[in-house]
Amino acid sequence: MGIEVSIGELDEFIKIYTDRPVIICDKHESIIQEYNTFNLISLGIKLSDKLVRYKVDERDDRVLDELGKILNKNTNKQLIIKDVDILFNPNYKFDVLRYFCNLARIKQVIVLWNGEVSNGILKYSESGYLDFKKYIIKNYDIICVK
Repeated sequence: MGIEVSIGELDEFIKIYTDRPVIICDKHESIIQEYNTFNLISLGIKLSDKLVRYKVDERDDRVLDELGKILNKNTNKQLIIKDVDILFNPNYKFDVLRYFCNLARIKQVIVLWNGEVSNGILKYSESGYLDFKKYIIKNYDIICVK
């Protein structure tokens, strides 16, 4: 079951729930500075460099493999992942938040999310756009910073 915490509570909760991804919708730069022992990964550039090698109609089949090569094989056990927008391509048919939950079982993960959290709902993008996603926080084992 997911929880919402304030930025002031994050340090306490991140120590307790090490196996849950932390989703940060605001104050990205301060999080990067505060958790400077975590390995910072700019996902968009790395993943697009891998996927551009495939035909457009093959990329959906390859995105999870290439994502795994970037994140799972990273030797650092603590990751801050930024520039995740590429994962919300409407052609990719996987649950982005579920992916981060699974990754958090083996690594401590902070995701810098371009969206908002309020009233138990985590959103990416805006309603009306093809990449819009809405997640009910309690349905995922995550920590959302409000």
